[in-house]
Amino acid sequence: GKVKDIELRGHADSVDQLCWDPKHADLIATASGDKTVRLWDARSGKCSQQAELSGENINITYKPDGTHIAVGNRDDELTILDVRKFKPIHRRKFGYEVNEIAWNMTGEMFFLTTGNGTVEVLTYPSLRPLDTVVAHTAGCYCIAIDPMGRYFAVGSADSLVSLWDISEMLCVRTFTKLE
Repeated sequence: GKVKDIELRGHADSVDQLCWDPKHADLIATASGDKTVRLWDARSGKCSQQAELSGENINITYKPDGTHIAVGNRDDELTILDVRKFKPIHRRKFGYEVNEIAWNMTGEMFFLTTGNGTVEVLTYPSLRPLDTVVAHTAGCYCIAIDPMGRYFAVGSADSLVSLWDISEMLCVRTFTKLE
């Protein structure tokens, strides 16, 4: 097929992260330093929803069922948006550096990578602590859940990637060199 270029114009500052709606292939959510989160139609390039939050947004992720969006900002605050109303339903400030956020495939667990080398695992929707995974000797920067929901991978400032079994919360492999 033919590829069509579309510009999504409207943010007044950097767009630090974006994510596709897991249930609607043409919808993209963006997190910006201008304190807004926007929902875009990729076909038309039009912004269909906008929410102004409290800080400079640096990460964003959809709940796998598409009902909620989680947004993290530079002040280590997490905001959960209800997608239908496009309004915040939860807000939580953390006392540690939060680098990236992710839901597990069922949406019952929420993961935060931290600057102190841990992955904090919370229950959802209560956001109560479930587990602290001591993953690395340096800050954990990024996390990804595998498509089957069995594992999560964590990238760290210690130059390592670790692979974890979600059901056991055990490290099953560490990658030291990317070959």
